[in-house]
Amino acid sequence: SPLSPVRGARLHVAHEASGTKVDLQMDDDGVAEAVLFPGTFSLSLAEGGTVDELSPSFCRLDAVFEKNLLRCETLPRQCLTLSLCDHASKPLAHLPLQLARRVLEPEPGLGQPIQETLTKVRTNAAGRCACLLPEGRYTVSNDDANTPITEPFEHEFTLVKESSDAERTLRIVVQRTRFLVAVTLHTKGGEPV
Repeated sequence: SPLSPVRGARLHVAHEASGTKVDLQMDDDGVAEAVLFPGTFSLSLAEGGTVDELSPSFCRLDAVFEKNLLRCETLPRQCLTLSLCDHASKPLAHLPLQLARRVLEPEPGLGQPIQETLTKVRTNAAGRCACLLPEGRYTVSNDDANTPITEPFEHEFTLVKESSDAERTLRIVVQRTRFLVAVTLHTKGGEPV
């Protein structure tokens, strides 16, 4: 299918070495222009926009005085449900998690893959949480050292585009170190203390 321009989107451009950021607004043709100095830049879309993810999400500008054209395509997000349980198949309720996405293949000359923290989520009472994610390689880890009910863990997975929009579930089994218990004391007459 032919590509159509993304009108009115806000594009964030960040210089990797200096951290300088420029915000660009796309016009009706899906084009934005800027004067940038040489280096490697990361590209991302504003939160809450009409599109999800850019490909490529990085570009490199050489120290040559000429006009450069960079064409990006958008990638749709996919629904993924994380299901966390312990070694006894009991759900891990209200567990804080951190999701980080890694660039699969960095552009030539960019060096190491850059890991970017995407979001922090928390499992519900059934030990599940739903996320909308673009395709890529991810690491999910427990996020809160103050509530150590599990051993610290990291689990890597790759999310690839599928033709169907069906929801996918990833089940992660972790080692529980603490169990929440309720203790009730009773007197000889059966009354609670």
